[in-house]
Order: sequence, then C-alpha cells, then structure tokens
Amino acid sequence: MLLQKFVFPLMLKTTDSSSFSDTLANKSITAPTARAPRSFPFVQTLKQYFSTHYQRAIKSQIDSLLP
Repeated sequence: MLLQKFVFPLMLKTTDSSSFSDTLANKSITAPTARAPRSFPFVQTLKQYFSTHYQRAIKSQIDSLLP
C-alpha cells in the first residue's frame, strides 16, 4: 500500500525506464517487503498496550462518574 502510493511513483519520476528495469532485475524493490514481518510483533505489542491502557483509563473515568 505505502509502497504503491509513494515509492513507485517516486521511482518512476526520478529514473528513466532503463534504470527502473535494472532495479526490478536487482529486486531492490522487494527487499523492504521481505523485512516487514519482523516489525509485526512490535506493532502487536503496541496495539495491546494502548488497548489495555485506554480500557483502564476509560473504566476509571466511568467509575469516577458513578456515585
């Protein structure tokens, strides 16, 4: 998604067709997607932290409103 929106148009603008096909042949475009799965556990941890953090915050606010 991010790659298609920003990187590909940028590469098409800044390179001529021969060097663009060279980068395709060298597979430098697919390198970032190969590294992506390593960041998923970190993202999951962040999601988990924020969901529990906000659940506690909302619960404490609701508890303070109740008599």
